[in-house]
Amino acid sequence: MLKQLTVQWYKGFCAKQTFRFAIPDGTHAGSGLTIIVGPNNSGKTTFIESLAFTIDSNNSHHFSEGARHARPPVISITTDTGKTRRITNVDGGSQVKLLGDNVDDQQIEIVSSRRHWEAQYSGDMDFTSFSHQSSRLVRNAGDPGTAALLARVNRDPAQKAQLTNLMKKLVPDFTTWTVDTRDQGGDYIRYETGRGRFHAVDMLGDGIISLFRICLHLVNVDTDALTLVIDEPELSLHPSAQKMLRQVLSSASAKKQIIIITHSPLLVDWNDISNGACVIRLNKVNDMQCVVSQLNPAGTYMSRLTRAVKQYQKPELLDSVAKEILFANRVLFLEGKEDVGLLRRWLHSSGKAIEFEMFGYGVGGHGDMHVYLSLAKDLGISRVGALFDGSTSSYATCKSDFPEYKVEELSVDDIRDKFEDVGGVKTQLHTGLFDASGELKPASLTELEGLIDDFNAYFSS
Repeated sequence: MLKQLTVQWYKGFCAKQTFRFAIPDGTHAGSGLTIIVGPNNSGKTTFIESLAFTIDSNNSHHFSEGARHARPPVISITTDTGKTRRITNVDGGSQVKLLGDNVDDQQIEIVSSRRHWEAQYSGDMDFTSFSHQSSRLVRNAGDPGTAALLARVNRDPAQKAQLTNLMKKLVPDFTTWTVDTRDQGGDYIRYETGRGRFHAVDMLGDGIISLFRICLHLVNVDTDALTLVIDEPELSLHPSAQKMLRQVLSSASAKKQIIIITHSPLLVDWNDISNGACVIRLNKVNDMQCVVSQLNPAGTYMSRLTRAVKQYQKPELLDSVAKEILFANRVLFLEGKEDVGLLRRWLHSSGKAIEFEMFGYGVGGHGDMHVYLSLAKDLGISRVGALFDGSTSSYATCKSDFPEYKVEELSVDDIRDKFEDVGGVKTQLHTGLFDASGELKPASLTELEGLIDDFNAYFSS
């Protein structure tokens, strides 16, 4: 399996960048899953192309003029057994030169984001040839022989049942499929509807067509040693199908190394991360250099995330909204869900626009602000803000430890006035910008507008 990949002087990658991959432990769901995220044009497809170089024993790939720099490109792959292969160019040109160890036994199967295929086929296809053909289709749309491989699977009852059951799990209304031959000639994959009618499979929606491709790669049961790379598995999929696909990939990655490149928070699960899944974020610095940032397994936030996963009383801490931090470019952290709720409501009622995203429903208290700022820093997010309630001990520490970020505090000790009723006597415990009913105090308007304006200026600079 793959341990790491390094890329240097190739396309957007200048300084040496290293991708470190999760390796399945054979037991825990998600342990072999690597999730690669990042904005558009940050180098995700170049990463896939770099992997394709490493498995190309026939030298069918080339370092074209526009992909090279003044210095020779260097791509290297290291396996979990310690073997390393380096790829560079010959005499400054486009031809590829292989150096180091022979890693031809390392199988990498790449599933491109363009997964359309035709129902009609001719000839035969096996899993090995299908894998090789699929891995050559990184940027270009094309069919590696999906229908022909489905015809082979159709002759194997166990494999067909596995594929069909996978499809039914992802698409509950899915029925069944088989091979048929048209009267005028031509074999094709036929789908049976719930009403017993038949049509060619490629008349189904793009999402179903895409899932057929992904599931075919997953039912290749003899290749747990194979590394499966899937580019944007969420394309054309309903959110519920994305959630089910995440479960399928998580379960499979207990034994199979799986790498996904995604823009969807629905394909990320904190349980997988706490079980060893790797999260890599690509960023493009000054719109010039692609940089790899990766969550640190030893980071202080990892134990906090693991603890948060088990906090059933606070599921909002790590729900789908909170996972958007992995994809955000400009994020503001607030202490709690009341801070987020009151600020969002005031922004909506006032019509004030903001240049940032607020993290989830807050970080769960000022004591955890440092944890999430560290997480954002390791993800390489360049613009991050934090707003503390007044008079918290964590504010000064975060202000000092994260000088590159905008860390501010309120002049009052809470977002909202809070009282304690003891024996019918109300005692004020906290003073806030908002009154006890959640309405902004007139005297607080200038402060709140000033804070928002300052954060907007910071995030838009």
